[in-house]
Amino acid sequence: MALHKSLVVLSGLLFASCALFTIPESEPPDPDTDTDPFNFQYLFKGYSERFDRLNHTDLFSDGFTYREGIGAAQNKDHLIDRLRSQQQRFPALFVDWFPPQGAAFPKDNDTARLNNVKYEIYRDGKTGAPTDSGHADFRLFYSDAWRICFWQDFPEYPAGALSFFNPDNNE
Repeated sequence: MALHKSLVVLSGLLFASCALFTIPESEPPDPDTDTDPFNFQYLFKGYSERFDRLNHTDLFSDGFTYREGIGAAQNKDHLIDRLRSQQQRFPALFVDWFPPQGAAFPKDNDTARLNNVKYEIYRDGKTGAPTDSGHADFRLFYSDAWRICFWQDFPEYPAGALSFFNPDNNE
């Protein structure tokens, strides 16, 4: 019986000393999860369509292009790096998108064009006035899910400043 009690006590000590019952430290959000920190789902506001995948890698097509105004084209990897950077810098970031309303979803077979989608950016959560704004044109492609394949950004900014989203913006 003493051996049984010793084994129970020893097992209890070993079990109590492991880290199974410790609370893990919180980690910053992972931009590659199916969350929507930039509220891209709002591009479908007022339409019955939606993005099935919201992580940055799947949200943008492999041949994706970002362009600010008539500036140089940027690829998917550059934009994703910029989005990750902005998400880490502004954890309470909120982007509100306002697609034109009143018409049917502008779909032609497996593509769609969303033009003149206004946006407002709130860097510290949706309080006060937006810190950045503008409008954008998007081209979407559907294969097994909707993906953004082209984004032309027209920010409202002082002359010489780059868009909040632009990968060349070192702000």
